[in-house]
Amino acid sequence: MAELRRQAPHNVGVIERWIGEHARAQRVLVPRLQRWVQFMVLLAALDGVREHNGEPLFLLKGGTAMELRLRTRACATQDIDALFRAPAASVLAQLDQARRGAWGDFSFERGAPAPIRQTGSVRIEIKLSYRGRRWGTVPLELAPAEGESGGDVETLDGIELQQFGLAGPQRVACLGVRYQIAQKIHACTEPPAAGRRVDRPGFLGDGLFVR
Repeated sequence: MAELRRQAPHNVGVIERWIGEHARAQRVLVPRLQRWVQFMVLLAALDGVREHNGEPLFLLKGGTAMELRLRTRACATQDIDALFRAPAASVLAQLDQARRGAWGDFSFERGAPAPIRQTGSVRIEIKLSYRGRRWGTVPLELAPAEGESGGDVETLDGIELQQFGLAGPQRVACLGVRYQIAQKIHACTEPPAAGRRVDRPGFLGDGLFVR
């Protein structure tokens, strides 16, 4: 069993060493586990931005939500997909509020938003730094809530970060599973963007695993 860390890592090199040790102990690919850690850190920052009534503004969906449900049984994903539950015009302001809030010793920078066809969604690269040193980039796709989907909230257990000496979200607000599966099916019939590969059998497999 990997050791639980009681102190924060001194630098990026220590984080990566601890991730490597834990990945070998748990038989998880190192790049996948590193993405999970980066995803959890960014999701913690996004969770800090909420509506006046305390409800989350950002709901996780897509492949990362499936990984929270199924862990290593799900297809590995390379980005975070999230639903935005407020007027689309305010999405960048709310994202910047989350980014400025940081998370522990992590800080964030965002790139310019790139529209995704005519969907109203945007793709933004978020650069992570730990104690002043750059540590990877997380592609973030933000989509407006459609219909009643924004009201279907399911909270899932986050991925534990204590073994890396880091704090992460205990629970993550996600899009409800019925909408998640419907979007997976839709993704299987939608032509991929130019230059982007889509794992259609994997999309269907994830949906079959969900109970």
